[in-house]
Amino acid sequence: MDRCLNVGEKGFWWMFKDLKHLEILSVTESSRLIGKCLFMLHSSLKVVDFSNCSRLNDDGICNLTKSCPNLSSVNLSFCISLSDQSLVFLSQRCSSINNLNLCGLSKTVTHQGFNSLKELKNLVTLNISRNINVNDEVIEMIGMSCNRIQSLNIESCHPNLTCAGINALAYYDSLVELNISYINDVCDTCISSVSFLHKLNTLLVRCCIKLTNNGVSKCLLHLQDLMLFDLSSCYLIDDYLVQEEIQARCQDIEIILGGTGVTENGAAALCQKLVHCKASLICLSNGMLRNDRDPTSAAPFFPESDEEDDDDEEEELEKIITIEPSLNFNITSPVSNIDEYGEPLWVIEKPLSLTPMLTQNTISIKNEKICEELVLGQSSNDIDSHINQNKSIKSESKNDTKKEIDVEDWDAEVDEHRVWEIPTDSFENYDVFDEDEYALMCDDGFNELLG
Repeated sequence: MDRCLNVGEKGFWWMFKDLKHLEILSVTESSRLIGKCLFMLHSSLKVVDFSNCSRLNDDGICNLTKSCPNLSSVNLSFCISLSDQSLVFLSQRCSSINNLNLCGLSKTVTHQGFNSLKELKNLVTLNISRNINVNDEVIEMIGMSCNRIQSLNIESCHPNLTCAGINALAYYDSLVELNISYINDVCDTCISSVSFLHKLNTLLVRCCIKLTNNGVSKCLLHLQDLMLFDLSSCYLIDDYLVQEEIQARCQDIEIILGGTGVTENGAAALCQKLVHCKASLICLSNGMLRNDRDPTSAAPFFPESDEEDDDDEEEELEKIITIEPSLNFNITSPVSNIDEYGEPLWVIEKPLSLTPMLTQNTISIKNEKICEELVLGQSSNDIDSHINQNKSIKSESKNDTKKEIDVEDWDAEVDEHRVWEIPTDSFENYDVFDEDEYALMCDDGFNELLG
């Protein structure tokens, strides 16, 4: 059910109620799923993926955990409408969870919510990356309680995760995969704690700008089972790494050195010294996750309407009329009024159309925008009241005299304020106006042009 953008709560409700033996459910990137329908799910469900369901809320997670207490794998990454209460529901009601992805939740999920995860004693894989409220206490409490965790991802958990939190990784003695990328405080001192996690085979430390050759050499020396070591954009690492205390390895290892100070010659020398080593100068770091950026502000969120499938469509908040005829408009000479910048004001002799509900239009001639804020100073009702009642446009001059201009089919009265304002520089390419073509535009087919 991935990217089923047109399915709402009612559709999910009817589908879930009869799926009594469903074990795996994936509904991703749905901005219409709130969670009211989740109480129709059954206890047979074990794996759920609601990633990027931006409007899934705490009540929805409450319904899910009541109906499905046997969940083993839950993916709620980028479900930005959740709060601490959702994590409490998961921890208290679904103790069998062993795979949990909570990447990129909103700022409303605090460290108290993450601390509640310590109740999930069966956790094997945990992803709490890109959450700015993950701090040292969270890492320590989860590590002390959940000693089965083999894969941990805490990348870009800044600025509250410091060197003390990295040192607390010593509690995770079952770790096989670790991602501590984009954490500003990762340095040679705290990386020594990681170097004693002897079961590690994958270590990602991208863009850790305080890490030097000394810290890397400790990892290479002690982590003999390490198979992938990603150092992308750790720019303090250079060719002198080969001179550190490292020794030949018995097992193959791949080291990613893109974005560092290591050259091709330095990479070749490192491979020669480690023997079973493959070095790559490809940079795999992501600039959007750098330490000086807020990981929760990568993109704006525009929620859709909560209306159901059979509801009426939302009314348009703003209408734009674009007219692109290959005809010219008759423009009068500048009226006596001038704007706040000292520029003369222009008015159209024969305005085309005004919709009563319209307060801002855009006219485009030959794909060039020539007019902004066309209706100024008058409400739409005022303009509508004058349409089809008078046969002239009156404009006040410097001498407070009014000039009448005959108009067919259209009327509006201009007193203190003008109806149409067109900047003079927009017409520098339209010096010649063909009256015959203008007359053609006013024929019966003109309405089709507007359409």
